[in-house]
Amino acid sequence: MSDRAAIKIAAPNSDHAALYAGILRRSITELCAADHHHDPEKLAPWLANKSADQVRAWIARGDSIIRVAVLGGQPAGFALATRAGDIRLNYVAPEARFQGVSTALLADLENELCALGIIDARLTSTETAHAFYQSRGWRDDGAPEIDNGMTGYPMTKRLSAQ
Repeated sequence: MSDRAAIKIAAPNSDHAALYAGILRRSITELCAADHHHDPEKLAPWLANKSADQVRAWIARGDSIIRVAVLGGQPAGFALATRAGDIRLNYVAPEARFQGVSTALLADLENELCALGIIDARLTSTETAHAFYQSRGWRDDGAPEIDNGMTGYPMTKRLSAQ
């Protein structure tokens, strides 16, 4: 699974909603410990909308840009951005971490947003992903925010400069 060229970015298939929800939940639970410190009171609200039913609803609405990364023939990442330029989700399966999955998803979302005429994209990064986004040209945009006891970093990126 170390061949980055093997990553394919695709539109989601609602039949695989449970797989995608599993990626979201495992990524948060296993990879974002720097944010939630395994505290159930912090995890519960974060995981609350990461269900197969919710993923199916996001896909069915069609009002967002949703992408999945496929690595070695298996779903390995899930990302979502609003058409207004807000990246809301970018998660990778724990077994695919550090293999370029999040980078590929992010690049695809940025390209899609740019094609829609979005000049400045936005996101709120976790502690876990903050350095990742900074290394990909995202800049802090305002003071960190506390939500459910966890720090979020508002960030922006000028897409037209790519």
